[in-house]
Amino acid sequence: MKRKLSLLLALVMILSLVPMTAFAAPANRFASTLDVDKTSVVADGESVAKFTLYLFDSSNNPAVGEAVYVASKRFTGTDTDIFTDNNGNSLPSAGGGLYYATANNDGKVTIKVKSSVAGTAKIGFGTLPGDMVGYLNGDKNVNENTVGLIGTKDITFTADSIGGMTATVTATSPSNPSANGLDYFEVTFTAKTSGGAPISGETIKVSASSSAVTFNATEKTTNSAGKATFKVYSTKPGTFTIEGKSGNKTASVNVTFKSAGLYNVERVSTDGQVVAKNSTKSFKFKLVDVNGNMFKVASVNNGASKVLDAQNNQYDIETEVVDEPDNSAITLTLGKYSDGHLKITTSEIKHEGAYKIRVKLPNGKYADVNFTAKKQGDIVKIELSYDETTLPLVLNAKSGDPTVDSYDANNVKKSLSASDVTFVSSNPNLISVDSNGILNVATNDKDDIGKEVVITAIDTSNNLRATYTIKLGGRISGTTATAPENTLVGETARIEVKMLDEKGNVVAVGQGSNTTFKLNKAVVISKPEGAIVSAEEAADFSDDLKAYGKAGVEVTSTKAGNVELQLIIDELDAGNQVVRTYTAAVTVKFGDKPVVKPVIGAKSLVLTIGQTVAVKDGAVATMDVAPFIRDGRTFVPVRFIAESLGAEVSFTQNAQGLTETVTLTRPDMTVTMTIGSTTITVVKDGKSTTVTSDVAPFIESGRTVLPFRALAEAMGATVNYGMNADNTGVAWVSFEQK
Repeated sequence: MKRKLSLLLALVMILSLVPMTAFAAPANRFASTLDVDKTSVVADGESVAKFTLYLFDSSNNPAVGEAVYVASKRFTGTDTDIFTDNNGNSLPSAGGGLYYATANNDGKVTIKVKSSVAGTAKIGFGTLPGDMVGYLNGDKNVNENTVGLIGTKDITFTADSIGGMTATVTATSPSNPSANGLDYFEVTFTAKTSGGAPISGETIKVSASSSAVTFNATEKTTNSAGKATFKVYSTKPGTFTIEGKSGNKTASVNVTFKSAGLYNVERVSTDGQVVAKNSTKSFKFKLVDVNGNMFKVASVNNGASKVLDAQNNQYDIETEVVDEPDNSAITLTLGKYSDGHLKITTSEIKHEGAYKIRVKLPNGKYADVNFTAKKQGDIVKIELSYDETTLPLVLNAKSGDPTVDSYDANNVKKSLSASDVTFVSSNPNLISVDSNGILNVATNDKDDIGKEVVITAIDTSNNLRATYTIKLGGRISGTTATAPENTLVGETARIEVKMLDEKGNVVAVGQGSNTTFKLNKAVVISKPEGAIVSAEEAADFSDDLKAYGKAGVEVTSTKAGNVELQLIIDELDAGNQVVRTYTAAVTVKFGDKPVVKPVIGAKSLVLTIGQTVAVKDGAVATMDVAPFIRDGRTFVPVRFIAESLGAEVSFTQNAQGLTETVTLTRPDMTVTMTIGSTTITVVKDGKSTTVTSDVAPFIESGRTVLPFRALAEAMGATVNYGMNADNTGVAWVSFEQK
């Protein structure tokens, strides 16, 4: 027994010599402490915020060797924020974005965090290996107890400045969006530091090159990956530039919407033309989408009866010969004009008579054109024309194809091919002409500027000739742009762009030239506050500049005021490379639409002298006093006229019970007249004016009457009258309101 007691005492003595920390209890989250040296750090991937924790057990003893677990709210499967120990070594992972470190003999734990991604990170620390990321993100299945929460700290990672931005199309819905206002592209802008790290919290503002383009939002803040995504819609087909801007940094990307589909077809060619028998004839039609935009035909597929847009999307179309003479069987071929209109060409017309052809869409809408074929009699004249009136002083500048038409005595026209005539130039040293009638500039001598050359087309079969005079211009040296005097908001202003030589003459390079032109950009220098401005090439922009030396740029604005633009126009060679750039400044004035006030009461009222029947807006009305003429004046009943023109009539009486004043009240005015007084008072828009009648109102057959002109003037109506057949007096009077 003594031996056992001695051993027990010895054990107690030994244990008394062992530090209590050797048997520390688990860390208590309420007893433990958390501190951080800074709450804002540069997001450069190197700068750190340092956390210092002391772990204590429930008896406030250091929790030596116990683990502390740490995670960031910004963990999304990959690490946005990096945790290290005090020496910069990565902390071991516990999985799911959770990392851990152990306490030293003092219960101290040091953890550092760094990031390359700007934004605010919520960092959580706990004593248990729970789902800290879920807790920080609001997962209701996780609470403070399941993670042993010690505390959280918010650390803001900042970028000194945005170093750059990129733009990409990240999605579409559907895969090939239509310009129907419903389909969309998703465009994502990414903000980065100069070192390429993403920046969160940056505001990106987005805009488009056309007012037809809209967004689900015009500005957004970048997420933790530095990205802001916008949905882009359009009600107009075409390619548009989408630009994002943050500070002085921009990025852009182009999106192309296809047509929303064919909705309507309109005839452009003149109806009822007379064409020559044994010839072919082409007619022009305009295709329109559901938003009223012209569908530009880029190509056709005759075999499948389809038209194609610039992106090769195909749309069904149907042609039909509705009416033609007996035994006739013409066929129709699809084609396109250079300006994008649909071209329908007949086969050879072999029979005289009336024809009707139709272009029909799948929705049932159609357009017809009628023409009559007649045998062309003896040809009495031919005409020659070109699109070009000038050609520039550039060697090998070329015209387009000539047009040669023949006419008989009844003006029945037939187009001739180049093989039917012979072309001759009056001075081939300046401008030569080939067998197809194409003109070629053969000089580059400045002394030849302004000289004229006569081109002659000779029809040897009919011994006829036609001439066309063309002038040599200088090289293109500048551009001007002219806007209309004023354009209403909601309408399109067409700016006329002209190419000029050094002498200020309008000059065209010729349709046969390999040169093309493109509106590179219309820079908006200034605009009304909040206005959305778009500027786009008008249809056939390049071809018009080539043929005529002038073309259109279409501008719209959603707000009234002046829009100042700087147009940048590129001249491109056959390889689509820019060889020259031209610029012109122009100011476009947009005005508000005039406010049209609704007409109150009848728009038209006609009274016949001596008749109690009147015509009010085309309907018969009856009055109890007929208009009459007295002393050369035409008198009308005040009450009937006033009520017909939308006013209520009230009277006041004198002491004798006789009418003294008559008041006509309408929402927009009050008219007061006194019996026996020639002065009529009118209060309108808060202003009081007077109308003086040459005869005072008086009572006739119990009704107040007044000369019709004075009453009309007081109520703001216009008057007219007609005389009797024998011109002896007024037969009728009328009141009109607009």
